[in-house]
Amino acid sequence: LDSTEEISVQDIKIVEMAINSYRPLIIGLSKHDLKTKILTGEGVQNLVNDELYLKNCPVVSLSSKTGKGITLLFQTIESVFEKAQKRIETSDLNRHLAMWIKRNPPPHDSNIFPKVSYATQPAIMPPTFIFSCRHAQRLKPAYKKFLHSKIADTFGLEGIPLKMIFKNHS
Repeated sequence: LDSTEEISVQDIKIVEMAINSYRPLIIGLSKHDLKTKILTGEGVQNLVNDELYLKNCPVVSLSSKTGKGITLLFQTIESVFEKAQKRIETSDLNRHLAMWIKRNPPPHDSNIFPKVSYATQPAIMPPTFIFSCRHAQRLKPAYKKFLHSKIADTFGLEGIPLKMIFKNHS
């Protein structure tokens, strides 16, 4: 992003494309040496507020004039790539899942109680998690975000898009 200009419609479209294809994102703030106040951390925060995984998206300040931030950018690329390839053992994932559910069971409507039984990670790039549930369609979006946050925080996947699939028991 050009730090001397407001965030454009095109910038937002690029972010949306990354989100919709589950691609990790690093926000680079160019022309940061000009010390403008137009695009600050607050402006970037407004851009990412709606997307869970972007809240911890790495932001790197860059300057083509001074070369500032280039080394950090490449270190960040390597770190994000490494995180996106992380595989979590099923037993470890389910041990944590049971603990999270015990402390915070899924909310329910009427007499129908959704239940998350177990989870697996069948793929990386993006890290994909399949949850086996009873009444999966009754799980609230807020509870799905809760599980997303717990996985990201617990397993060091902050800023990485996680594909979360909730399936009914067969």
